Amino acid sequence: GYGKTTLLAQVARTEDRPVAWLTIDAADNDVVSLFSYLAAAIDRVAPLEVDVVERLKSQGLQPYAIARLLLSAIPGARKGVVVVIDDIHLLTDYTCLDSLSALIDGLPEGWQVAIAGRAQPSLHVGRWRSERVLVEIGTDDLMLDERECEAMARRGGLDLSADEISQLAHRLEGWPAGLYLALLAIQRSGLEGPSLLPARDEPYLVDYLRSEVLAGLDADMLDFLRRTAFLQRLSASLCDAVLGTEGSGSKLESLAATNALVVRLGGGSDWYRYHTLLREYLWADLEQSQPELVPELHRRAAAWYREHGLVEDAVVELLAASEVDDAARLLGSVFWELFYSGRVATVRSLSDRFDDSALGRHPWLATWLAWTALYAGQVGRVARMAEVTDHASFAGIPPDGSASFESGRAMLNVFLARDGTERMRSDADLAAAAEPSWSPWRPLALQVSGIASMAGGADDRAEQEFVETLAAARAASASEEEQGALAFLALLAIGRGDWGTAAPLADRSVEIMRLSHLDSYVASVVTHAARARVSLYRGDISDAKASLANAQLLRPLLTHSMPWVSVRCLLELGRAYVAMSEPDGARAVVAQAEDIIRKRPNIGPVVADIRALREQIRTLPLAFTGSSGLTATELRVLAFLPFHLSYREIADRLGVKESTVKTHTESIYGKFGVSTRGRAIEMAAAIGLVAGIPS
Repeated sequence: GYGKTTLLAQVARTEDRPVAWLTIDAADNDVVSLFSYLAAAIDRVAPLEVDVVERLKSQGLQPYAIARLLLSAIPGARKGVVVVIDDIHLLTDYTCLDSLSALIDGLPEGWQVAIAGRAQPSLHVGRWRSERVLVEIGTDDLMLDERECEAMARRGGLDLSADEISQLAHRLEGWPAGLYLALLAIQRSGLEGPSLLPARDEPYLVDYLRSEVLAGLDADMLDFLRRTAFLQRLSASLCDAVLGTEGSGSKLESLAATNALVVRLGGGSDWYRYHTLLREYLWADLEQSQPELVPELHRRAAAWYREHGLVEDAVVELLAASEVDDAARLLGSVFWELFYSGRVATVRSLSDRFDDSALGRHPWLATWLAWTALYAGQVGRVARMAEVTDHASFAGIPPDGSASFESGRAMLNVFLARDGTERMRSDADLAAAAEPSWSPWRPLALQVSGIASMAGGADDRAEQEFVETLAAARAASASEEEQGALAFLALLAIGRGDWGTAAPLADRSVEIMRLSHLDSYVASVVTHAARARVSLYRGDISDAKASLANAQLLRPLLTHSMPWVSVRCLLELGRAYVAMSEPDGARAVVAQAEDIIRKRPNIGPVVADIRALREQIRTLPLAFTGSSGLTATELRVLAFLPFHLSYREIADRLGVKESTVKTHTESIYGKFGVSTRGRAIEMAAAIGLVAGIPS
């Protein structure tokens, strides 16, 4: 109610430079969504040089890498652009905020960013303030003084005395929206002055003032406002669909022209929004007076969103209408599309709206959520979803095209490997038998069969199953399974000393990984490990180091949630470090593997392989501990060091104690042989452990 959006619009109208406008909503707490919309807004006024949206699909990108991706696409030969970001208070995800901070830090000369929100965002505000590159406009600046209050009163046809104006400004603390409503109250109720108005902080002020804005509206317009008040943003078409009528566009235009609490969104948009106070009042009124309408209005909004491809909004509206089963099916229809487009945060946010009861009725959704948690290294979430699937049954066909819920659960259980290699084998056999040749899940079913065979020491059978995986993956255009099968085949070839076969397999796995933007997927650790081993055999130390650095970025995701795959990858990385005469790197990965084995000891011969590698490392001479010796936790901390965040802020992002972050940071400095954060960042960037800092 302080005119933030209005101020931004005024800035945009007076600018000679092109203006890119983005209004944030809650769904933008997904870094891929946020940067896709931001790229589109910039592209409209300053065409970008590369397809940023396509590149963003690689999940797991570090914030600096995400920022650098967009910065690299900004044309350098044109004049600056003003980027307007409204409602920044709705952005709460740390990855989004850190990525946006990095983008702002790296914008070219002549570019400017104008940001508005109801609270100070968790961006680099303190540093920008100290560097004197920030202009701040707060509520004190936007408050109306007595002179402005008098001008507003006169514009509304009121001739108030100086004393009355003073009282009004004082009691409402210069709040523009409150003043607007108060003047309406005085004008329409015949009050002699503001003395009868409640103070700004009294609890019944809001209800008192809200009601005044509706006093001059006819019944039709009032009904329109009530029935659309649940919408965060409004357009003519959406409102027509919700109301089952036509003519909403003229109503929105009229309201925006005559009512300060209805605002057209910036950037030439055809979308509007109601002031929060107005929305809450109107919607509470409808829920109380006509509660039977509420579910139907949500259902109509869901139908419109679905028709226009806004599936996430449709899911939210279906849940608001208590149509949980329909919401689950709708989410199921786009789940993997969202996931493989990099919108992992959106998947998790929507899925978190389903309780265990809903997941129990749709256990295939819990299976999928366990997969996404595996990819993110979220051990607790994996365990919770696995608990749901263990006790669930489902007679229908899952919407993802798999043969059955039982088949999907079996494939997941092979990766979880909670009950030893024999259970891995039986689960793999179940899935392979269930998924027919035409199933989109056939490639994964064959891949988990190969993994179960490798885990049990049956390498010949595993090789045949991975060859079958390759054929099925190519037929189904399943890039991830093709990449993984090639990498595992390369490792099997390395194991029998057949480097001539291993090299082209590893190279092709890397090629598919890059073409499909799978670089940051945890499954790519297998590819990086195979490529590192092959590069060392070729004598290409530089490429081997690059592969190991890429693998290091993903090491924090290797957990006991997928114990055999994690330990096997760590084993191959350890062997590569030994071949490079980097015993500290080998010790770090072996220690990580041993920690997993303590939690999941029954994962086959790979356990003995790790013990043998530990003994081999003991015979190597001690060496200076370098970056290869970083632990998984230190790698997590390292990713945040470029952001000028305090120890406390990093701790908040990682969910640990501040003292823990300090300890790991000091350990990082020691392993790099440096004494400052800046030098540590420089060294980490030089070897690829953090993305290059935009400049």
